[in-house]
Amino acid sequence: MVGVSEYAEAGVLLAWDTAFESWHAGFHVQRSPGHDRPYVRLTRELIRPPAPYRFLDQGVQEATTYFYRLEAVARNGTSEFFGPIEVRTATGASPMP
Repeated sequence: MVGVSEYAEAGVLLAWDTAFESWHAGFHVQRSPGHDRPYVRLTRELIRPPAPYRFLDQGVQEATTYFYRLEAVARNGTSEFFGPIEVRTATGASPMP
């Protein structure tokens, strides 16, 4: 699994792909304000197959560092975490509601 992130005008866009999808029920995206701080789930529902997967985090502030990780949920209900990746938002971007 490869995680890719970028900062867009509308927020942080996360995109990823998987090598094998047969066991995935879907994914949740989690965000933390620091590598040693708790993560908060951003998705209400699973992001379901098929790939490619994308999630736009619109709840970000300018000039702020965030850490993201994926929770891969298997069809049997178990979870595996991928990441984190670190993203620094740009200065001059507007916070999203």
